[in-house]
Amino acid sequence: MEKNDVFTINVTFGDWRLPLTIPRKDEELYRNAEKLLSRLCAKYRHKYNQKSNEELMIISAYHLAVALKKRDFIEDTLPVSEKLELLGKELDELLKEQ
Repeated sequence: MEKNDVFTINVTFGDWRLPLTIPRKDEELYRNAEKLLSRLCAKYRHKYNQKSNEELMIISAYHLAVALKKRDFIEDTLPVSEKLELLGKELDELLKEQ
């Protein structure tokens, strides 16, 4: 990767700033992730206004981890469900022939 292909951005969560050196092509991805996490923290801040910023970050991180695991589960079972659908169609065709 050439030097021009990477650069440093600063993402901010509340009063916490994180400098990151990232591939230039992924800037939008990182900016959108920052917005997503900020929105989640704001949502949980509204719901749990007595929690500290650190606790809100942990709750938001857990929320994202659960969403990722759900997605992993769907991706893991998708090939099986596609195969079952194909087998069901084959079975329907065989039954029509008889």
